[in-house]
Amino acid sequence: MKLIKLKNDHYIIVADSEIKEGDWVLYKSSYIATVLGFPTDGGGGLKIQVVGDNAKIKIDFSSCKKITHSTQPLEVYEKDPQWQMWDKVTEINLSKIKELIGEMDVDKKVSEHFKNYWKKEDGTEMSRDEITADMMTNMLMETSAYNAGYNQALEDKKDKKYTEEDLRTALWELGDVLFNNNQHGIQEKEPEKYFDDIIESLQPQTGWEVEFIDGKLKLK
Repeated sequence: MKLIKLKNDHYIIVADSEIKEGDWVLYKSSYIATVLGFPTDGGGGLKIQVVGDNAKIKIDFSSCKKITHSTQPLEVYEKDPQWQMWDKVTEINLSKIKELIGEMDVDKKVSEHFKNYWKKEDGTEMSRDEITADMMTNMLMETSAYNAGYNQALEDKKDKKYTEEDLRTALWELGDVLFNNNQHGIQEKEPEKYFDDIIESLQPQTGWEVEFIDGKLKLK
């Protein structure tokens, strides 16, 4: 099984399980699709519909993996599409996933930031009677704005692949490799290929091999 990060707040687990009609699959490593059925023309494969696209396409099994778990519901209630539900896909907790892979949990960050919100100047907690409706409304608005802003910052940051420090490290490593090769009179690859290998190692991780042990998700 593999844990895959689609967005900062959406992770899924895919597996090499048998795919059936009605299942959800990850298509070409990035598109979520629902399985409509299997072609009857004898050509094999399966028919899918990619989320957000009305087109129905035929693919082979090698280009998709079955989605078994997700931090967000994928299915909708047929009688009312505004309602999402869990049926074919099992829910996994986003906070626990973030903790497992060592990523920042935005909700936890918000809780830490506002942990003293209801404390008075003397350090004691306000009682329920002291908290007015306006104060509660303001607190909800502030936490919502903080949460949205933090998520947006993470989303914006993901497009900036490397920091100055990352590039500095890559150049130093490249220099060391080329120097050592020159000292020993060898050159296994062209310099550009060495650089490409180092840059690839700096890419943020978006996939992890996982397994369930005694009902708990663990990294392999």
